[in-house]
Amino acid sequence: MQLSFSKYEGTGNDFILIDDRERIFPLSSADIPKLCHRQYGIGADGLILLQPSEKADYSMRIFNSNGREAEMCGNGLRCLVDFLRSLRAIEESVMIEIEERSYPCIWRPEGVRVEMGLPEILATEKDSTLIKVGVPHLVLFVDDLRRFDEEAEERFSLTGVNINYAKVNPHGQISMRTFERGVEAETLSCGSGATAVCYAAAMQFGLSGPIEVEFHSGEKLQFDLLMRDEILREVFMTGKVRQVFDGKVHL
Repeated sequence: MQLSFSKYEGTGNDFILIDDRERIFPLSSADIPKLCHRQYGIGADGLILLQPSEKADYSMRIFNSNGREAEMCGNGLRCLVDFLRSLRAIEESVMIEIEERSYPCIWRPEGVRVEMGLPEILATEKDSTLIKVGVPHLVLFVDDLRRFDEEAEERFSLTGVNINYAKVNPHGQISMRTFERGVEAETLSCGSGATAVCYAAAMQFGLSGPIEVEFHSGEKLQFDLLMRDEILREVFMTGKVRQVFDGKVHL
């Protein structure tokens, strides 16, 4: 079988996107790691399928590079919106279902905006907070991000969740690094991880936004926090994506 695909990246987080509205992609936990392999395949942090939805305009399925399906991917969602635009399937606004939850998205020339919803705090410890943004993220605020190189993989081995080290800089900017589950390595950026970090920063430091998050790639995302009655109600993520190339692959 020969399939067409598009390669996308959002702030350095890269994906293989496939139009699977006819549901013809032969899901295989063995095929996906091969396609995502950077030496023997196309190369990507994950693979995304565009599929139909009964509850929204479209649905998205996201598989990490290890072949396992994930519950959410913020950067992947932004890439999918631009992919839909390239297919002329949308103009600007679109509702995308992931794991039975629908996310309102808007395509704009300056970037894709996604309503990420309200993260959920799962647990707090002395130096960290476990937050669910579709997937679980452990957030740690540090003074020196070089700690990430020494500690992140060990923390991942102990917890099995995404690990995010973040530093709050002057003027509300945040720098961060992520060790991502399913990739089992550091990724250049993570949209859901940045959402978790912004939520934690609002809770711990009173940041109200807009918050600019800079990743290890040097690229940035902007987060707007909707406050009502002094309570955080919604987190919005905005950033650019890029279509790297198109191609065909034999399965």
